[in-house]
Amino acid sequence: MMMNEDRFHGIEILRNVFSELSNYLKEGREVAYSKDTDECEVIGITSLLSCPLKWKYRKEYPEIEFENLEILEGFSFEKELKDVFRIKYGDRFKDEVLVEYKSKNYPIKIEGHIDIQIKDEENKLIVNYELKAPRITYIICDSSKLSYKKFMETDVLIDYDNNCTLVSDKYILQAKIQKLLTELNYPEYKVEQYILIKSLAQYDSYKKKMIIIYPIKESITVEDLEKLIEKFHTDKKPRFKNECNYCPYYNVVCEGVNYEDNTEEVSYNEIDVKQLKELISKYYKLKEKLKMLEHQIKFRIERLPEKKIKYGNKEIGFVEYESISLDVKKIIEKAIENNMIKELCDKNCLIVNWRHKKDLIDKFGEDIIKERKKEVKFNI
Repeated sequence: MMMNEDRFHGIEILRNVFSELSNYLKEGREVAYSKDTDECEVIGITSLLSCPLKWKYRKEYPEIEFENLEILEGFSFEKELKDVFRIKYGDRFKDEVLVEYKSKNYPIKIEGHIDIQIKDEENKLIVNYELKAPRITYIICDSSKLSYKKFMETDVLIDYDNNCTLVSDKYILQAKIQKLLTELNYPEYKVEQYILIKSLAQYDSYKKKMIIIYPIKESITVEDLEKLIEKFHTDKKPRFKNECNYCPYYNVVCEGVNYEDNTEEVSYNEIDVKQLKELISKYYKLKEKLKMLEHQIKFRIERLPEKKIKYGNKEIGFVEYESISLDVKKIIEKAIENNMIKELCDKNCLIVNWRHKKDLIDKFGEDIIKERKKEVKFNI
């Protein structure tokens, strides 16, 4: 039953408060990019790594905004942290520091804004922090690197060797570009770059809020940056799967474009093979552990009088099902006899076993092939 909203004065009060909270958190957060000139277009690093159409529509439809609670939480984290840095480091602290790079091959200028920068004039050192607040960050379950006990005791995790946390490739690449641009803009300074993450961290099935410090040891090369600029200029497609689903312009001013994965062409995003093999090894160990657990469950259920147990809405154990095996030869004979072959085919009642497709093609020829296509499936 619908209730009259006029009775709930507290709801209207909260609407006003949340609206004001949104404005407060965004205050000072708006990043201003230089205006395009006749000579070149100005693109932010985040736009460079996203679908180029999003950048185009952002300029054409500035009134369309994308906002949710996660973004506002990110703004809150950023605002609080900057206040502390400002108090602690005074004049050495700067925020939203502009760094830029003009392409050698295209009329494009890349601009980045460093969230937090500490500049040590005496030691010629610049320290950059890129702040992130993703919904969840996965911790690699490896006791040799981070035990469960240490995970539960730790509020601030420093991933010195980049082998404890699964950080977004986009975050890492953005930070690598920031490091390069800072090095090019301040050649006399040594530059340290970090991603500073506030997130719900998940270790196996355990979760807790955590601060993660992720050092970026190498910058992207100028050559690879130019490749990204070329791709942005020539390839107007989403840069990751489901990007359209998170885009404020999708189904409003854009109908979406098919995603194509071309990551193998780019050298900057190479997989850490050693870490990948460790993850695969852990997967097979867990798989073996699951087999052992299944065997133990089965052994104990066999000792129960009814050989099964209710777990939630599901029955676990030896549950009786009816299995029916049909005589395909008799079905086809009856279908021919009653002129029903077409009807059965239209209803997909006759499915060819994939193991016998080649035998049928050899027997009847390739004109029975409806469609032939190559597919790539994940296999482990």
